[in-house]
Amino acid sequence: MANALRALKSRATCDYVFIKEDGSRYKDWRRAFASAKKRAGIPSGFRFHDLRHTFGTWLTDAEVHPYAIQDLIGHRSNLMTRRYAHVTASHKRTAMKRLPRVGDPRKGREFAPTDAPTQSQNENEAGNTRRRN
Repeated sequence: MANALRALKSRATCDYVFIKEDGSRYKDWRRAFASAKKRAGIPSGFRFHDLRHTFGTWLTDAEVHPYAIQDLIGHRSNLMTRRYAHVTASHKRTAMKRLPRVGDPRKGREFAPTDAPTQSQNENEAGNTRRRN
């Protein structure tokens, strides 16, 4: 994406983001955006505002600190940033892969803390099988 933007910038003939084929500027940004979407094959339901969500989500996927995302998007509250910075399924899978596996000696742990034997399990192993009411 960065390379594509650099290439566009190097060919720029003016300061406007959206320009017509002849290089003249659009007077209505909505029409310019609609034209750009059509040329790029982006569905008509995609709104200009959706770019904010895309920006926040891409930053989240790149593991940018949430406060940096908040500042870059221009939000006062991290709660608002959470509405824009969506966590993708791919990002969740990567997070889960970082957890140690049960019994994986390479990770230095035999079980997760929540898998530790309980007191009643220890009593049963010691031969005390009395039930509690």
